[in-house]
Amino acid sequence: MPNKSDWLLKFITYGVGCITVFLGMAVIIGWHWHLLFIVQISPDWIAMQYNTAICFILGGLSLIALNTSAIKISRVLTFSLLILSGLTALQYFLNHDLGLDRLFIRLFFTTLVHHPGRMALNTSLSFLFIGLILLWFTNPYAVSEKKAEVSINLIIIGFILILLVNLIAAFTMHYGIPNSMKMSFSTQLGFFILSLGLISLTYQNRMGEKRSFIAPILVIFVFLVISLCGWQSLVKSQYDYLNKLLQLKTQSISDYLSVTMQERASSFLRMSYRWMTQNNTLENAWRADATHYIKDQPGYVAIAWADKDYIVRWIVPETGNERMKDFNLMRDPKSRLVIEKSLAQRQLQMSHLVNFIKGDRGIMLLSPLFKKEQFDGLIIGAINTQIMMSHLLHSSLMNDYELKIYSDGQLLYDSENKDFDLHKNWTKRMELLLLGQTWQIELWPSDQLLQQIMGSWLPLGTLLVGIFIALLAGLLIRVLQQVRDHSAKLNDISFELADTNERLNGILEGSTDLIAAMDLNYNFIAFNNAYKEEIYKLLKVNLQKGMNFSVLMEKMTPENREKSFSLWQKALQGQPFTVIESFDDKRFSDLDFEIHFNPICNARGELVGASHTTTNIFYRLQNEKRLRASKKELEQMVLNLEKLNRELGFLEELMSVLQSSDSRDEMIRPISTFIKMILSPTSGVIYFIDSDNGNMLKETYCWGSPISHQTEIMKSDCWALLRGKMHQVARNEKLVVCEHVGADLEQIAVCICHPLYAQGLMFGLIYMEIDVEEESLSNRLIYLFQILAEQISLTLYNINLREELRLQITHDALTGLYNRRFFEEYLEKELLTAERTSSSFSIVLVDIDHFKRINDKYGHVVGDKVLQSVGLELHNQCRKSDVICRWQGKEFLLFLRESSLDDAASKAELMRQSIENLIIETDGERMAEITISIGIAVYPLDGKDLDDLIIHINEALYMAKKQGGNRVSICGEKAKKRKRGGA
Repeated sequence: MPNKSDWLLKFITYGVGCITVFLGMAVIIGWHWHLLFIVQISPDWIAMQYNTAICFILGGLSLIALNTSAIKISRVLTFSLLILSGLTALQYFLNHDLGLDRLFIRLFFTTLVHHPGRMALNTSLSFLFIGLILLWFTNPYAVSEKKAEVSINLIIIGFILILLVNLIAAFTMHYGIPNSMKMSFSTQLGFFILSLGLISLTYQNRMGEKRSFIAPILVIFVFLVISLCGWQSLVKSQYDYLNKLLQLKTQSISDYLSVTMQERASSFLRMSYRWMTQNNTLENAWRADATHYIKDQPGYVAIAWADKDYIVRWIVPETGNERMKDFNLMRDPKSRLVIEKSLAQRQLQMSHLVNFIKGDRGIMLLSPLFKKEQFDGLIIGAINTQIMMSHLLHSSLMNDYELKIYSDGQLLYDSENKDFDLHKNWTKRMELLLLGQTWQIELWPSDQLLQQIMGSWLPLGTLLVGIFIALLAGLLIRVLQQVRDHSAKLNDISFELADTNERLNGILEGSTDLIAAMDLNYNFIAFNNAYKEEIYKLLKVNLQKGMNFSVLMEKMTPENREKSFSLWQKALQGQPFTVIESFDDKRFSDLDFEIHFNPICNARGELVGASHTTTNIFYRLQNEKRLRASKKELEQMVLNLEKLNRELGFLEELMSVLQSSDSRDEMIRPISTFIKMILSPTSGVIYFIDSDNGNMLKETYCWGSPISHQTEIMKSDCWALLRGKMHQVARNEKLVVCEHVGADLEQIAVCICHPLYAQGLMFGLIYMEIDVEEESLSNRLIYLFQILAEQISLTLYNINLREELRLQITHDALTGLYNRRFFEEYLEKELLTAERTSSSFSIVLVDIDHFKRINDKYGHVVGDKVLQSVGLELHNQCRKSDVICRWQGKEFLLFLRESSLDDAASKAELMRQSIENLIIETDGERMAEITISIGIAVYPLDGKDLDDLIIHINEALYMAKKQGGNRVSICGEKAKKRKRGGA
């Protein structure tokens, strides 16, 4: 059972996993919602990258899964962590971008990333490290010895040391790849917390075994911290020295270039001064002067003079520059900008990087010429910066350094060293303002200088020596612990040997069983007091150590003697066995024993005797008999419960079927099927109240062979109906018996009447007879019977409710006739039937004449009475196959099935006369006679669809109204007469 320390460690592991997952989720949310303060705590600090957050989530979830013993889930998460971190690390070793950052995120970047992946190299390696440790815990075949587990702890502690050193002194970029080694503060914190969780997981369930390893680990931890800090301090000093050296060199070259370029500018201006001080400058003299400049100052490609129209007139040398002759400088946009600036400031200006006609590139110096405030042209000097800088920056000045110079992002000079990319992170940059232009200087150390300063073995040697001392100190502490542990174990063994005999005697005497042992000669070598007292009770022998078994055999009966000797003889053959034996004694009846025989061997494995442990099992055997009887009862109860379960299943299925029944006839069919399975050993009758006589109940269904069987009973004959609840009478009970049972009760074990009653409505009675005496079976059947009766009552109530709803939907509330909606649907069906069978029918539309006058004179109550009386009279005139509805207001529509025109007309005339003779009284006075107007239409003569028939029959009714009412009008009457006359 886990102790408090294990529970604490388990809680710590859960907490670490949750914190790690929360950290990863917070960073992901920060990336997606652009919450910069979460992703990058400070603008000066490095941001945790998206892939790093995903790895923290995978690591935290894997740790939680391991803590809950969900090994498979943890293994899947760990493999995902190893794949993601491994692919990221692979990007650095292959120097190729696999696109992992683009796979997960395409958002703003808060830091510049100069390496292939978004996750730094040491971060990915750290996750690989953690993934392998997690994978170790998920391996079912992992070594569980102390040494292996301590090794894991050392690895984890070493990992924490790396993080601590990275927090104390950021890793110096010893190999020239600084960005791949950077790690954000939140990432370091996450690794530290995750490592604590791994240590907590390692120490769970085996705290006592591992406490002895804490001291060596702490010693190693301290020495490693000191070693790593010393190593980093030395590397940091090298790094600072090189940075300072590069900074000074960059400043020196910047100052040197500023001075030398000013000297060149001054020298170039002297040519302009000579031009402006002389009245007429001869071409030959000017060419000689320009040639002298080109030779003395390497880098000049050409020197030219352009007149006041900016057209190049003279150029030195002419060879290779023929295309520049007579070229208008203002046509070139770049030259025009520099010229305009030079003229505006009236001083020497230097251009941006330009492409020369010969194909090389460089800069131009432009000096404006003014004589007596009059513009007299330009002196232009074209300089190849690569050649000029190579001359200026001689090898003695640039030894051990490489240089690049840019102007507005364009390369002016390159030392052409191929190891620039390798040492790019050591580059120092500075800006230099010269003659109206800004140059950018980039300086970095050569490989020789970098190896000379950073390649010292002193830091690495310090680290290796520190690691060796740490391991040696840890090993020494561990050896001292083992010596102490061995000494303690020797003391424990001595104490245990001294205490063995006492504990053995305590075990023998503390047992309630009869324990004894004898050697191969049948001499007793050990026994407890319980055995000794039992022997004395049965045989009256005072047992002593060394006594031979034959002494006891003399006191036994022959049967018991033979049985006992054969058992000991078998035991001394060296095989363990167990027997249950009963011994006969007239004085005692509880001599039932369970005897366990076991061989006794010495240290060499040789058999030296045997022992037996005897337990009196008399009461146990008695309990077993009672248990067997109880088992039979339980088995019978299980069978009853299974049967009840099946019957309840049938009852549930019956309930489902009854819920879908729309009429009483429909519900009787499933009841007749299931009631025999639910109430199989019973008989009974179901009665429903007669629709014509509410006090009489008629038999609807009968199952089995009920003794008391009447097809009709009265409500007053049954106490259940009178009381409104179940009435039960057993054969041996002196209770009131229902009249419909009577004297038949003597032949019935139990009879039950249950009213079919729901929501205040009485629907009938269900009567059941039980012909079994068993009380449990009878109670089960009564329970099922009650459920069945209640369900039948609810079903009857639902059927009654649906019938009322159906009546309300299809009938007119005032007259009780069908309403228009039902009639339209009915007529549509009849149209399809008539079309299919080629039959005909007639429809008759009846309208009460002067109905508004009746309402106005007598009121709406009398008007409603007139509508009810006319509707009833029309309904009485119809056949059973005819259908009548209240069409609208004071109109009634009749459907006369298979009725010809003549039949319909005759029927309509009879209706008209019947209404005309109808007597309606109101307040004791007889109303004036009521008349109706009737229109007739015939299918298919007057239309083949409902709309056509209604249109024609309305026309017929209109004709009857137009002619004064109280008459019958036939649709298209004249045309039909002509057709009949022609026939």
